[in-house]
Amino acid sequence: MSPSLVDMPELAMERILRFLDFKACLTLRHVCRDLRNFIDDDVNYSILPDSKFTKITVTVELNLIRFKFTGSRGSIWLTYNIRENMCTRMFNSHKRLLMDVDPVEVAVRDMDLVLRFQKTTMKRIIFNIQDSNLTESFTIILERRKRKIKVETLIVLASQPYQIVSIVNAKVLKEIVMRPLVDQEDFQLLDFSEIVETEQWKNAEELDARNFVFPNEQLRNLTHFSRANVWIHRISVEEIDYLKNHCRNNIEIRLQHPTSSEELSMKWGPSCRRHVTKDDWYFRTRDAEKILRITNDERFCDIVMSIRKMREGSIPENAEILEF
Repeated sequence: MSPSLVDMPELAMERILRFLDFKACLTLRHVCRDLRNFIDDDVNYSILPDSKFTKITVTVELNLIRFKFTGSRGSIWLTYNIRENMCTRMFNSHKRLLMDVDPVEVAVRDMDLVLRFQKTTMKRIIFNIQDSNLTESFTIILERRKRKIKVETLIVLASQPYQIVSIVNAKVLKEIVMRPLVDQEDFQLLDFSEIVETEQWKNAEELDARNFVFPNEQLRNLTHFSRANVWIHRISVEEIDYLKNHCRNNIEIRLQHPTSSEELSMKWGPSCRRHVTKDDWYFRTRDAEKILRITNDERFCDIVMSIRKMREGSIPENAEILEF
């Protein structure tokens, strides 16, 4: 009788796993418990194939959780229709009813299983959290993962994105994008006090948090970003001056209440008017090849403060370059 997979020595099983792709390993897990335990054993993590996903979309709606894993060979869908103590799980077109289970626990466990095969850093992960009743339990279970998710860009569409930010690997994260559930013209309140203390926030290079009100007392936590885009109720000339002296590259601030160009002129002198509604001031920086431009833009009754480093040759001839 030919030996079965279960009876093979561990060295032989390791060699087999090295030749399998991600989907084949998932299939092999369902053959029997011994194979599943062998594949799931942390000792064998290094020999598992890389799923090589570039993007993951996580959607949490009323009574529904959906994952979309996207790679160069297409997408894999996992959908969970949730009812009390049960759910219907659909893997691509295959459907299965699960009874007497915690549906959120099942969904996150499956996600964790798929992410276990992700060795390379993903380009993007999107969390679209629309059901606040499921959000807390979903994020608590995600935080139990042994390995943080390795991704360059994190996009969170949620009213409270803090817990989601903490589950990604801070060492590889480059960009944080946060949005309320629905884009609105009105500012959305958010407590930034915990988010700005995370390693993810401190290590990220870019931030886009438009539509959330950013607190003035946290302005110092924007200056390490190479690009930041936030909304603030109002900002003083002194606070703008602080950003001028500390920003790394580009900070854009949209204000609910205008800042007066006249007040800025009293601080820095006359502006260089680039447009009917735009006033510019230019400053030298420590980098001799670049300058800092501050733009007060009064269009549409909103104010956009842009702090950017530019090459000196691109400024208007009549602009005065100010010293810090």
